Amino acid sequence: MKRKNTTTACQPCRKRRAKCDGQKPRCSRCHQRMLQCVYSIEADGRRPASKTHVELLRSRIDLLERTLRAHSIDVDSVAESPDPRSGYDSRPPGFSGSLSRDASMTFEQDGEARYFGMASGRLEFKPTTRTTTEELQTESSISRLRINSFYQEIVSERIITEELEDELIDLYFRWEQPWAQTVDEKLFRDGRATEGKYFSPLLLNCILAIASRFSLRPEVRTDPNDPNTAGRLFLEKAEIFLHYDLKTPNITTVQSLCILGNIYVAIGADAACWLHIGMACRLALDMGMNIDSASVAPSGWLNPEEVELRKRIYWSLYCTDKLASMYTGRVCTMLDSQAQVSLPKVLSSSEIETPHDLRRSALGHIQKANISLCRIIEKILLAFYAPKSSIQRHQTTSFVSRTVLELKNWYYDLPKELSLEHNGTPQSEPAIYTTHMVYHTAFIILMKPALLKSQDTESRRISYMAATDICSVAQKYRKSFGSFRQSPPTATHCTLSAVLTLINAAHHSWDGISGTVNNKNIELGLTVLEELSACWNMAKRIRQNLLKLYQPLRRGPGHTTDGKHYSSAVVNADVEASNLRAEASTAPLADVVPPSDDSGWQFTPTNPHGQSLDAFMDWPFNDFSVNESALPDPDFFDALHNFSYMETNPIFQFDALPDDYSSFDILNRIHVHNL
Repeated sequence: MKRKNTTTACQPCRKRRAKCDGQKPRCSRCHQRMLQCVYSIEADGRRPASKTHVELLRSRIDLLERTLRAHSIDVDSVAESPDPRSGYDSRPPGFSGSLSRDASMTFEQDGEARYFGMASGRLEFKPTTRTTTEELQTESSISRLRINSFYQEIVSERIITEELEDELIDLYFRWEQPWAQTVDEKLFRDGRATEGKYFSPLLLNCILAIASRFSLRPEVRTDPNDPNTAGRLFLEKAEIFLHYDLKTPNITTVQSLCILGNIYVAIGADAACWLHIGMACRLALDMGMNIDSASVAPSGWLNPEEVELRKRIYWSLYCTDKLASMYTGRVCTMLDSQAQVSLPKVLSSSEIETPHDLRRSALGHIQKANISLCRIIEKILLAFYAPKSSIQRHQTTSFVSRTVLELKNWYYDLPKELSLEHNGTPQSEPAIYTTHMVYHTAFIILMKPALLKSQDTESRRISYMAATDICSVAQKYRKSFGSFRQSPPTATHCTLSAVLTLINAAHHSWDGISGTVNNKNIELGLTVLEELSACWNMAKRIRQNLLKLYQPLRRGPGHTTDGKHYSSAVVNADVEASNLRAEASTAPLADVVPPSDDSGWQFTPTNPHGQSLDAFMDWPFNDFSVNESALPDPDFFDALHNFSYMETNPIFQFDALPDDYSSFDILNRIHVHNL
């Protein structure tokens, strides 16, 4: 009988270069010879389809879709078509479009743009004569002069030298601004020189505060020996300025609030971060940034530079909202359907004349790629992580398949300027590496519900490949920049997602996993978190908890899988959690590679009392009491079977939370069960 062809052969057949029929769990050849049949979880390494072939397939799909539409079949809305019995499926006669887009921008007494939609009724009271932009800016300047002397005294106070201030501003535009592009470098520097519209004491101190996290200078710390105090002096001044700015908010207020959110993440105040980002989003809606301002530009009310800046601010907030939702596991607050804003402009090669133009073009490519990626992430969050799912249960499989294809198309369409190596040279822009890490993290959050429910084989494969790809990007980042010390905070959540997946793979003994390579990747992730801890406090706390999960997976007390010894501080069950920090960062690291061998590595977890894992599966989680020095504890193993539980269990809390926090865990478990 002739064997059928297969695209994936088992490892024994690969080693013998024999034909494999791909049958699972055991192919015919292995079954006849009584061999252990193992399929590798890694990709098969074949070359991807050529771009010409992909374009032909896309053209074919477009042709088929047009054919369906020619026969009055709407391929986009057939699954979500309204019930014909509802009686409300037609628009009123003469309805030209969305009522929110039919409204116009208004300008208040402070000279800032404000948006009031048609439902508000305020548009009936618009003045018949318009005040000029110059008059509005003059009124705004006069109102600022009325601020009390206390404010003026703080503004005039200088706590660092001008040379250090310039250095911190350069650090901000090198490391932080390319990832969250709320501030335009040219407009800010020009405004700083002339005290213009796009500069304010609040914005300056926010920039100095966040940039201080990237600096090693002791002058930026309130305690020279504590890196976590970096920027506190500027943060205190910014909080005072914010009190006055919120009385007459303007475009720099929105920019400052967004930066403040990241500052609070840096010092470990997650609740304050969530609050200030929310305030920035609300102010952006107040100023109509979710409505395209291009129609206002011809009237002269907004100059072209501000129109472009408003776009960049809105889309930066949109991406920040998605990344914050992933990090906290909370709902999105800025949805794509709530805005009508064109994408920021990306300079073409013919428009690039100066080095500033060249970098601005690169940043434009980065932001545009992040926007399209966050649009896909929004769909995932609304489908699987929102209290009310955006899809029906029977649509889950098709949604996952469609989203995987959408993510792969996103990666395929990336311009060459955003590849990790351009013209054979590693990228010099740190934000590009972070974008790739977020891309791979999107696969993990897409597959996570399936792993929670059933440990599906395909979900395992995709999740594991995404986790190893994150480690591969991290290794390239470290080779290019030395360490993650000055990386944006988003790398923390990406690394956390990768390490949790790798630990889950080791715990459940996923097929095709090399224990040695897997542990090397886990230790790389712990090293990355150690480097991030210098700037971002939450990375330190996340790493401490991951170390507790990772420790039971080692082959023996005090040993790594490569035979190296860790210090007794890591192994001793009675050690303080703070002593668990620096050991993994000194472990030797191999180049990150996908698993390619069948090591036969197996692990059966037991607790310190010699009982099996199953004995603890029915423990009531709300009876658990936190004891950081108890290492390992049965509850860690229980947590590995339910990642949702692990992320809401008190032992994994990253901030002080209410006593009734376990009730949220109950709701979370119910939500996972209903997926």
